[in-house]
Amino acid sequence: MFFRKKKSFFSVCLLLLLSFSSNFYAQGKAVPAPFNRGVNLTGWFEIWQKGIPDLNKYTYQDFLNLKELGGDVIRLPVHFSMMLKDEKSCQVEDIVWDYLDKACDWAEELKIHLIIDNHSFNSGKYPSAKTVEKHLQQIWPQIAKRYKDRSQYILYEILNEPQISHGDWSKIQSEIVTLIRKFDKKHTIIVTGADWGGRDGLLKLKPLSDKNLIYSFHYYDPFFFTHQGASWCDDAVSALKNIPFPYNQEKMPELEGAAKGSYLEYNFKNQYPLESSEEFMRKNLQTVVDFSIKNNVPVYVGEFGVYDYVSPVEDRNVWFETVGKLFQELGFPYTVWGYDSSFSFFEKDKHTYPDDLNPRILKALGFNVPEGAGHPSKKAEVKKELPLVIYEELFSSAVRSSFWSSNPKAAMKIVGGKCPQGKYYCSFSNMKRYESFTFYFKDTDLSFAGKDFENTYIHFYIKTESREQKIQLRFLNKDGENEIPWRLSYNLPLKNYEPGEWVLVEIPLRDFRITGAWSGAQGGKWYNPDKNVTFNWSKVERMDFAAEEDELKGVLALDDIKIIRK
Repeated sequence: MFFRKKKSFFSVCLLLLLSFSSNFYAQGKAVPAPFNRGVNLTGWFEIWQKGIPDLNKYTYQDFLNLKELGGDVIRLPVHFSMMLKDEKSCQVEDIVWDYLDKACDWAEELKIHLIIDNHSFNSGKYPSAKTVEKHLQQIWPQIAKRYKDRSQYILYEILNEPQISHGDWSKIQSEIVTLIRKFDKKHTIIVTGADWGGRDGLLKLKPLSDKNLIYSFHYYDPFFFTHQGASWCDDAVSALKNIPFPYNQEKMPELEGAAKGSYLEYNFKNQYPLESSEEFMRKNLQTVVDFSIKNNVPVYVGEFGVYDYVSPVEDRNVWFETVGKLFQELGFPYTVWGYDSSFSFFEKDKHTYPDDLNPRILKALGFNVPEGAGHPSKKAEVKKELPLVIYEELFSSAVRSSFWSSNPKAAMKIVGGKCPQGKYYCSFSNMKRYESFTFYFKDTDLSFAGKDFENTYIHFYIKTESREQKIQLRFLNKDGENEIPWRLSYNLPLKNYEPGEWVLVEIPLRDFRITGAWSGAQGGKWYNPDKNVTFNWSKVERMDFAAEEDELKGVLALDDIKIIRK
């Protein structure tokens, strides 16, 4: 009797499963994932020079905003390979873990899925398969051990857009899934194909034996529309502008610059008319649905979007409407590339929430349209006053830090240890001459700070390695066709500071002097200092710690940087 009931129970389950699978075939939809739509939070845990990125870029409020939009998933690109305190063992900086923990806390509280996306190797020459494998073997045990007890709202993505051979990547990815499972048996893992994580790479992938996986691909088709004007592409694509979507012969511009006479002329004449049609795009995406159903695995669009630099506004809207319709028709969950980036659903160069949201794109992608979206309002002016905090435990929301050096030994770090305030201080090292550690001001009108020179100071703590080090502190005006980026400079007397000891420095702004200007916007022209020139505090672009007089050997440490009034 028990056997009959058991057999009957399995028969019912089998019928339900067959019915469930048949329903997908009938509807032409992919096997579902546990989430529907969301965003990539770009530029938060991303940095293109070794160091620490702008970890204050996003806050709990941004998670609340996504929740209001009806989003239920965040893909979080993390440049682990750029944020290491120990290169040999691939140990990640402590402060990165602290802020990644915060992101997980916010996601779990709001019931938003958070994909920890290992977005390493996004700068410079792509490493060998052996280097990629070693990196993954060192990084993933750290992640899995740390988050194994978190809720199932936390997911892992092994590696963004692998650029090694299909054979090497298939082997490595399978090994890393097995490695993760040694430490974490419950969390869902995102896997992908080689060939930049695109559709073709996914279709070549043989499904892995692990059943708790989601298969990802990125979608930027037609590429010459979505990436027109992109400086990181080849010269021909970078020269494109005003390409319509879908193809419209009357709207097609004459190709200019590197695009003229290139392979793109053949493409736009013979391929683009077909490849930009909704029918062609549906047919290509249907192959992913077929892959999903055949292998009974969920699939997910990890990235998609249109670069807004020179793409026509209306055509960009139409592309999102077309793609949004297809994704939802075919059952794909998705995360648009960027929440407020140049590929996102905000208006070009305007990212105030909710004012600058693009309602057409939101509707096309199935997001909610909050009140005020698409209707920029005149907001009350925020009162600006001192102190203006630049660094306090982390770079403040008032600035964006930047560090680049052609010296491979150079680095910018956030270091945990004994310091004047908080747990962490920042440091930079080994810059070549004329290179700088820079803070870009997000609000460039600092006229409130530039008043009362007698009583206004730049305040910070500094720790040197030797009395031979030299560094210049300076403010720079904006560089433009009709603007000269004057430098207001002060050479720090590092020879007077005790090496290895924290020294409080407070410099009155009256002690800074205009030392000239170098304008890239005006053809690489140098301007000598002029006694009749006045520094414009309403147009301050940035503040530099610059190796102006000589290369910087060794490390300089800084803490508690702010502009104060006494």
